[in-house]
Amino acid sequence: MIAPDRAKATDTVYAPLHDLAPFGDVVIERDFVYGDHPRHRLDVFSPKAVSPEKLPVLVFVHGGNFVAGQKHTEGSPFYDNVGAWAVRHGFIGVTISYRLAPAAQYPSGIEDLNAVVAWLRSNIGTLNGNPDHIVLMGASAGAIHVASYLAAAALDEAPVAGTILLSGLYDLTVVPRERVLDNYYGTKRDLAPVSPLPGLVQSAVPIMVVVTEMDPPEHQRQFLGLAQALLERNGQLPRMVYLAGHNHFSEVVHLGTDDEVLGTELASFVRGLGKETG
Repeated sequence: MIAPDRAKATDTVYAPLHDLAPFGDVVIERDFVYGDHPRHRLDVFSPKAVSPEKLPVLVFVHGGNFVAGQKHTEGSPFYDNVGAWAVRHGFIGVTISYRLAPAAQYPSGIEDLNAVVAWLRSNIGTLNGNPDHIVLMGASAGAIHVASYLAAAALDEAPVAGTILLSGLYDLTVVPRERVLDNYYGTKRDLAPVSPLPGLVQSAVPIMVVVTEMDPPEHQRQFLGLAQALLERNGQLPRMVYLAGHNHFSEVVHLGTDDEVLGTELASFVRGLGKETG
């Protein structure tokens, strides 16, 4: 079940397992402006000990049913936990906020991620990040934004080094039409032309796809559907993780705890992309 009270309950369980910023080993630079809207802001997490090499950049795109969510809330460890986790595994971490529905509707997510990637390509090098090794990681609605961004890119382009999709929806033609989708896509829009699956499958950008044991059945079907489509297109499955013992929300908020099952897979995927991007 995906509901605000379930998210709040999950946060309550995991918040005590995290420290609050500031961190002794992580430098956080907040609220870089990547666009004109007040929510066009991003935070950059980097190691206090400067690396002699430019580091891979892991960008986290939060969920929230398109209508809620924030890169950071004062007094909460979320989603600083993702940025700090990235640094402690050898990366530059970036958390972003983006425009919310219903005021901002499709294709605002694609537009915002285009602006984020453009900003990173121009600026992350001065913050010790490698602009040629940017990985987008989206959760839930954030995963749909990342998938749609990738699907909208020209087939001969590789706008980022890789993408990680956590419990998203990819084939919108088979999803029950619910208010959560109408908030972002509108009530009258045909979802077939904006469904990310066809373009996502055509992309040459490596994809890692994740689902949890307690995700709703529709999200689990979408996980399998994307994997099947990529298998048929590429002749092999993508990097896949079925995260046992977790729900739709703990998938993200547990990062940085002693539970490293997902973290190990994430780190391996991001590092491995360096071999492909040079």
